[in-house]
Amino acid sequence: MSKQLLVTKTAGNTQYQLYRVDMLHPATYNDFRGTIIEQNVTIGAYGIVAILFIGQEEIYYDSGPLSAQGYQVNWLFNHLHRQGFNDLDQIREVIWKEHESWTWNQYGNPFGKVANQKLRKQIRKLLH
Repeated sequence: MSKQLLVTKTAGNTQYQLYRVDMLHPATYNDFRGTIIEQNVTIGAYGIVAILFIGQEEIYYDSGPLSAQGYQVNWLFNHLHRQGFNDLDQIREVIWKEHESWTWNQYGNPFGKVANQKLRKQIRKLLH
């Protein structure tokens, strides 16, 4: 599970990094004819790293994978960069408030939709 660095931006004494990582997530396929398949699938997830430079110190904060929808994390990444926060607590608050809004769906997490779509595509390939 290695991180692929996509973009790095600096605002003041804070550096933001957007990355992509592959992760396993449980998915469910239901054809509504009696076939239900549950298995883990590998999906690409995106996360943000914030590095605060204070004198000789570096404070490194990794949000971990936030969403499989790249556009959501990209928006958050650019929002953080534009705001130019210099406090770790502010950065964490903004990230987790936004992440919480991404979980208001039928899956209860920001990864379920993409995982189910990927499993559905894999099953269709096998059947056809």
